[in-house]
Amino acid sequence: MLRELPSPVRAQVFCTLIVLAGVAASAGVSGVRSAGGGGNGVAVQVDPGDGPGRVILFDGPPDACAALATGGVRDSGCTGGGRSGAGSARLQTGNMVLETGAALFVMPDGGVRRGWMGGADLLALGIRIPVNAASAEDLEAIDGIGPSLALAIVADRVRSGSFRSSADLDRVKGIGPKKAAAIDRYVSYSPWPAREAPPSQ
Repeated sequence: MLRELPSPVRAQVFCTLIVLAGVAASAGVSGVRSAGGGGNGVAVQVDPGDGPGRVILFDGPPDACAALATGGVRDSGCTGGGRSGAGSARLQTGNMVLETGAALFVMPDGGVRRGWMGGADLLALGIRIPVNAASAEDLEAIDGIGPSLALAIVADRVRSGSFRSSADLDRVKGIGPKKAAAIDRYVSYSPWPAREAPPSQ
């Protein structure tokens, strides 16, 4: 897709990605690097389990095996062609294509679990926090949300169901229309698939 853009636009997008990676690195997102020659900014975190995780910027949405290989994970259970085999015991993520904000965690037993970047990392990369799956710790990364309000948001979500818009945030004690509008800039309302781990878990 990026290669189809006129050269000046490609250059501008690439410069934006470099700045984004620099901002993310300075904001504490460890190991931000680029895979390929630019791209549309699909940021995926790979945590090899034996050191700090890395946020990798891919040219396009990678599959789990490509992300693990780029992240330096060996023996992930992937088979030929960079795709995982149907019978892979170690890789539980299959041939799934990863989107921005996804994270792959190598577990102590060698298995691989899919999850999401933490709230602070998502915000540092300019990605909205999924309010319908976020932990209280993830929500605390949002300016104006402290520990008690973050816990109240999670408790309300468990008790009353998913938030569909900022108007639904208004039902949380301590959030009025003004605060809901401020929070709205930092969250998304799309639910993550239930079979996957929510952010920072």
